[in-house]
Amino acid sequence: MQTSRDQYEDATILIIDDNHNNLRLLGNLFHSQGYAVRLAASGQLGLMTAQSTPVDIILLDIMMPDMDGYAVCRALKANVQTRAIPVIFVSALVEVFDKVKGFSAGGADYITKPFQMDEVLARISTHLALRRMQQQLQHQNDSLQQEIVERKRIEDALRESERRFRLLAEKRPGYHLSLSLAARQRV
Repeated sequence: MQTSRDQYEDATILIIDDNHNNLRLLGNLFHSQGYAVRLAASGQLGLMTAQSTPVDIILLDIMMPDMDGYAVCRALKANVQTRAIPVIFVSALVEVFDKVKGFSAGGADYITKPFQMDEVLARISTHLALRRMQQQLQHQNDSLQQEIVERKRIEDALRESERRFRLLAEKRPGYHLSLSLAARQRV
């Protein structure tokens, strides 16, 4: 399956799995689709990679020695630097309990092994699109917040200007000021 790479050409995928065959297989798959790929053979190495190298999405095995995927995901979600990165669990665990535990740990999706390449690519594409939309919304929200601050600053300056103008007008008894801020807003 070929994905539409234009909109994700700069996407970086981190794969965390203690099975070197899975790392190689998934790494080659994503490289062939034009993604940048980072590989980590343990949970601790995966955490260090995610914190030191910006990634767009993480594929995470659950059953790993020392630190399982659930613990890795919880650590990622507890870190302000990595909490927004979508985590997709890739596991041989197929019980509903295991899947729910993955979602409870902060996972965005869950793919069971053995996985189908087309399914993996489709899910990656979907979650990258969602991530891009979330980033765009955050950028728009930040812009709107800046605009609100600027408008408040301008309104305060206008009020101060009107206050000064009223004081000036009061000092000149022959001059009558009738245009208020509320009247200007109606114009």
